[in-house]
Amino acid sequence: MATSYNGWTASPDPRAIGVVPMRVGAAVFPAGVRGGDSATILAYVARRFHSEVEALYTPGCWGYAYRQNRNASNLSVHAAGMAIDCNAPSHPNGVRGTFTNTQLGAIRRIVADCGGVVRWGGDFTGTPDEMHFEIIGTPEQVARAADRLRGSGATIDLGDDDMADPGVVAALNNINWLVNQMKPTLDTLVATVNSRPEYVFFKVAGDPGSVYEANVGERTYSGIPSMQVYEDRVAVLTALGIPFKDFTSADPVTGPDGYGTLVPWGETVGRK
Repeated sequence: MATSYNGWTASPDPRAIGVVPMRVGAAVFPAGVRGGDSATILAYVARRFHSEVEALYTPGCWGYAYRQNRNASNLSVHAAGMAIDCNAPSHPNGVRGTFTNTQLGAIRRIVADCGGVVRWGGDFTGTPDEMHFEIIGTPEQVARAADRLRGSGATIDLGDDDMADPGVVAALNNINWLVNQMKPTLDTLVATVNSRPEYVFFKVAGDPGSVYEANVGERTYSGIPSMQVYEDRVAVLTALGIPFKDFTSADPVTGPDGYGTLVPWGETVGRK
């Protein structure tokens, strides 16, 4: 079985690694987290983040996702169900300084109180990821830390009693799968909210079956892999209020090798 970069097993099937739903107050981690000791620790972190750093909100919190590390070529700790992202739109990947000094102090205390088995993404030596908290350490170390934290009242909030019903759990697993498919799109778009670029969707002559995307602010141009991805991107941009214009039903853009000019802006489309 595959392993994430923290050395724990990972699986595209959340049931294979015991993923369970998690909620902190009104905030839902829709894809859940790995159950058992890992869930105890991540619930503890999330609850304290909610009460001591800033209130968690939905949508914006994430857990299990079978995918590659966004900043490297290895398998993410999210793929093992042992990482959470807290208020992702407010703390985008690659941006440092999204918390105040008071909030940073609270984060440091939370991580320290987990006994060395939690790492905060703001401490990454490469690309910072301040939304991110992940479990590290051996199973024995994680078990000892979880035992200590259970005395602090850290529990998994599964919501109503019917969350334990097999049918409900099966439905949640299906939702988890859908969320995981959408997460790369969400992460990419949320990371650009602060710069507020303008996206343009269009078609090029000679390739009428494909949709292309341009970022006017960055002057980037790339193909979209499928119509489903295009529809997902439009839906998320709409939900997040990010400006875009859609010319997919207009005449294709023409020019050498499919390049051309988007007349409304006078912006030449260039290759990414």
